[in-house]
Amino acid sequence: MTESDPTTQVQLRAVIKEVQRVQAQLAEIRGTAGVAKETAEEAVRATKQLAEELVDLARLGELSAGADEDGEVEKVVPALTWLTVSDTEEAAKLMKGFVEWLANVYGRWQNKPLPDCWAWHPQVVAELLALRQVWDAATDRKNGSPFAQMDWVDRYRPGTVRRINAEIGDCSLDRHTADRVTAFRPPRVHGADMIDALTAWWWQTGGREVAPAPSAGMLADAEARAAVS
Repeated sequence: MTESDPTTQVQLRAVIKEVQRVQAQLAEIRGTAGVAKETAEEAVRATKQLAEELVDLARLGELSAGADEDGEVEKVVPALTWLTVSDTEEAAKLMKGFVEWLANVYGRWQNKPLPDCWAWHPQVVAELLALRQVWDAATDRKNGSPFAQMDWVDRYRPGTVRRINAEIGDCSLDRHTADRVTAFRPPRVHGADMIDALTAWWWQTGGREVAPAPSAGMLADAEARAAVS
């Protein structure tokens, strides 16, 4: 072996170490690139989801405003306020074209027609009004989409039908005649007689003590309802 061999070996070892160092860096870069790719893909998915949510919000915004004959923006009454509406103009706005919409759109699906007495049930009317507003948003020329329309067909309408049928049950027109007990069923919140006492119990004890017992009248009323149900 010549005198230059030790120097060559040292240099060779140095080159090998450098190659190993570069290989390690490349492996680290590949790992970082993989993480970056996953992060970028996740960011794209999150951005897409956010964009879809913004579109939904924009569509809901369209529902909350409309143009009158003079081109001025006016607020559209939210449909579920039918349950609390007390203003003639608001009621008229909600009902404008409603029956025609039921015939031309809702009634096209004959799998489960509206029960005859649907209009005697305010909560049913409120649901149908809300369903129409969702239809208006889905079919809006500017902000509607075929996806929203199929969502209405596949999800919103069947859900409304299901709740209407559960609410009305076996009710019929003859149950709304003046001589029937069922003609008038005012909404009741059972247990309201104790609300003040229960409110005081909760904020004073946080539920760490026994709650006030129901009154004898409430118990009797509950028994009477159970007997006729």
